[in-house]
Amino acid sequence: LAFVEALGNYLASEDAEAVTERLGRTAAELSQLFPQFGAPPAEAPGDSGQAKLRLFEAIVALLSVPAAERSMLLVIEDVHWADDSTRELLDHLARRVGGMRALIVVTYRSDELHRRHPFVPTVRAWRRSGLAEVIELDALSRDGVAEMASAMAGHGALEPELIDFLYERSEGNRFFLEEILGEAFSRAAGDGTASRATLAEAAIPETVREAVLDRLGRLDPEQVTVLEAGAVIG
Repeated sequence: LAFVEALGNYLASEDAEAVTERLGRTAAELSQLFPQFGAPPAEAPGDSGQAKLRLFEAIVALLSVPAAERSMLLVIEDVHWADDSTRELLDHLARRVGGMRALIVVTYRSDELHRRHPFVPTVRAWRRSGLAEVIELDALSRDGVAEMASAMAGHGALEPELIDFLYERSEGNRFFLEEILGEAFSRAAGDGTASRATLAEAAIPETVREAVLDRLGRLDPEQVTVLEAGAVIG
């Protein structure tokens, strides 16, 4: 689905006939995913593995079109939730785009990749073979919090005490910082201003609450009890 959405958005902005002409016979393989390429061909009996390989190679050919015309950046987010076919296609592309003017960026939450997660062997193989560079994001520093908060506010530097409060409250977590600022700005009549008092009074945003509860829902009851005690202890 991630690839269908990304490539579908690209095709929606292009001349379908011109792209079809560039792809030639390969376009027929893509018609099962994208109606721009006409009706899907009748399924011929054969090896399903070979059919999958033909589809993957057709997607490589499609990506090569924008890569040849100008260069291509493809971003696939939240790969820790990806299904088997998405992971297989990603692995295939990682080994096939080396000769293109192309960059593929995938994002995932490292704390979601437990030892048995099916994406872990793929990442390890990429690193061993030099196919990918893994960039681990640390929490924002105080300066980083100040820069992000000022950018969201849409005006100059915020008051130092406000930045101190945001840094202490968010601990540099980008998601929490973005959501709590959005909540505070909406409480401040949407004018992009927020005081320390406004932020202190703001409840935990619903998006943050849902994210925390989702994580808690996957833990054992005994673990949740420990976390509840830790939340009270501080």
